[in-house]
Amino acid sequence: MNIHNMSERSSGILLHISSLASRGEIGTLGKKAYEFVDFLARTGTRIWQVLPVGPTGYGDSPYQSFSVFAGNPYFIDIEMLRDEGLLSDEDLASTSVFSEKTDYFALYRTRLNVLRKAFKNAGKSTLSEAEKFVRQNRDISEFAFFSAVKERFHGIAWQDWDDGIRSRSAYAIEQYRRELSQETAFHGFVQYLFFRQWLALKSYANKKGVLIFGDMPIYAALDSSDVWSNAELFSLDENLVPKAVAGVPPDYFSEDGQLWGNPLYDWEALEQTGYDWWVRRMKQNALMFDIVRIDHFIGLVNYYCVPFGAKNARSGVWRQGPGKALFNAINGKTGRLRIVAEDLGTITDNVRGLMEELGLCGMRVMCFGFDSDDKNGHIPFNVPKECVYYTGTHDNDTIFGTLKGFSASKKAFAEEVLGIEKSIKISALAEKCVDEAFMSKADTVIVPFQDICGLDSEARMNTPGICDGSNWRWRMNPDALSGIVEKRLSKLNIMSGRYASLPL
Repeated sequence: MNIHNMSERSSGILLHISSLASRGEIGTLGKKAYEFVDFLARTGTRIWQVLPVGPTGYGDSPYQSFSVFAGNPYFIDIEMLRDEGLLSDEDLASTSVFSEKTDYFALYRTRLNVLRKAFKNAGKSTLSEAEKFVRQNRDISEFAFFSAVKERFHGIAWQDWDDGIRSRSAYAIEQYRRELSQETAFHGFVQYLFFRQWLALKSYANKKGVLIFGDMPIYAALDSSDVWSNAELFSLDENLVPKAVAGVPPDYFSEDGQLWGNPLYDWEALEQTGYDWWVRRMKQNALMFDIVRIDHFIGLVNYYCVPFGAKNARSGVWRQGPGKALFNAINGKTGRLRIVAEDLGTITDNVRGLMEELGLCGMRVMCFGFDSDDKNGHIPFNVPKECVYYTGTHDNDTIFGTLKGFSASKKAFAEEVLGIEKSIKISALAEKCVDEAFMSKADTVIVPFQDICGLDSEARMNTPGICDGSNWRWRMNPDALSGIVEKRLSKLNIMSGRYASLPL
């Protein structure tokens, strides 16, 4: 298999693009992204992990995107467009100097209008390059058309569009393509800008010896160009309504299970195509990333099937997924892309067997390690060599916030596991957790940037199940890459034998 393991002893930082301290309402692919790459290179840190980078919709979650192939227009750096002559200083005037939290509402109201000015100002050669890019990328082309039609219907879900275009009748497709040709060209141009900036940043990072680590949600969102333009590959009925949706069963953390609501794949239909849609998706990930985490990897072996319309996930059943057949189809088509399997939760023998056969490493998360006993597989001395070890993920509180919420007995157990004196301050305990993660025998350790900085719960990225507008908004301070943080990270890499001193 052309899927490489993560055997090099190394470290990484988890920081989403949106959290960078760029000018305006959100982090971008501009100056601050390059400064962060430089910071990683100076500290001997090999990996920069990000969350999914697709265009986000209602709820702002990067895990519910309008396309698994496209890029988020909000990440396009408009100052770089100004420097290219596509925008003027006046066009940037509406963008604030720095917003402490990502302001999705402001972005929704203004960002596409600014990008329309860039489209209007683009010369013939640039537009020609954009058109060529879209023609050569089938799924980007479909997303551009989807976005144009979605705007025509004022942003409502495609399931509520007029019947003809909803069901993609030949007549309706031809009609809308003709009427929305200019708007479709604009959205294709936006994707061209995103990928031009993204690939330039990735090239810069790689030259500095930094790998870009992406995150791939296993399922596509129902309201996406992926499902609308490939309905035959998903488990939908004759009215294009999901027959069943994705989730996970009741467990220790949730007595009702988790009901995600994503449409399930029709794996038989995909098999008949040679899994072509998945092959294209993995090729796209290989273009964008050096490493990719497949979220909920278990779902490719066994997936949980919940009847559409169910109020919770209790009534679901397990079905068999494609397993090795899918990876046989992908084999040899993704270059040197490294794959990490998100294997948290209850993992069966057949999942472990496939991971071993493919040479994939899984994950361990330190903050899950203090709620049972010293046999817990997430505490430092039980972590295996072949894994990626995290202090926490985007769904967890910061390690500081996690420890602060511990009961007295749980805190005492953490202190015992970490080998430090009782009644130690939370800040010192959190720092010790990061130290122990680096010193563990795991080949790769990834620490959220918030944990390197010792931040409290106000820096939490996401609280699952909460839809109050507080998620996905955290941003680093403009002075966060201070000498103190840089020295700490450099020292951790040197002391743990993870310092990456040479370019790739």
